[in-house]
Amino acid sequence: MNPNGALGTDYIKIKQCKEEMKGSFVGIVIKAGDLKSGTTNGKDWTMKNFTIEDDSDSVELTAWDSDEIEQLKLGNTYEVTGYWWKEYKNVVGIQQGKFGTLSLRDTAKTQTKIPEQNPVSSEKEIPPAPKGEGSVNGEPLPEPSAFLLEFTIQETLEMLQIEQVVRATMRKFVPETFILDGGKVGMFVKEIYRESKKEYAQVKFKKASAK
Repeated sequence: MNPNGALGTDYIKIKQCKEEMKGSFVGIVIKAGDLKSGTTNGKDWTMKNFTIEDDSDSVELTAWDSDEIEQLKLGNTYEVTGYWWKEYKNVVGIQQGKFGTLSLRDTAKTQTKIPEQNPVSSEKEIPPAPKGEGSVNGEPLPEPSAFLLEFTIQETLEMLQIEQVVRATMRKFVPETFILDGGKVGMFVKEIYRESKKEYAQVKFKKASAK
């Protein structure tokens, strides 16, 4: 139990959280990505990636809520509780979801000076690929197209919607004070998303075959 943490919250190291795909931790924001916004299926969205670390590891936090984005500041230390842990392309990241909370620690005691980032390099979220593996003819792979970024954002929004339904359903069977297992929630979300895409592909194939 972390003596400085919220009552009833056990904070563990980021490394352990990543291994278990769940858990709450205390970390400092060391990097902020570029603010992005757009409209998908008639819905406006805003997102920004942050990197948070402790003395064991670091993790990328994707913020979709404007209040959450405004709250996260470079050099500040936060208690991150109840966030949804997910893995995409072998990279583990976290999102607030419906029940995640973010609390600022006493900045007088925990704030650390972070060098100001170069505006160009800090906003580039995808580092250049090394020569050889991850490259073509020795040249780094190009950054993803606008179409691919739009697809990835749409996929994330769909999974967030599924997560809300899963959490709401699970909440019907457990007390309000019970903290849902982020790992199990993520497992259900992935399975439902995978099955929905499979069913959609089958329906689309049948329609194409009927023509």
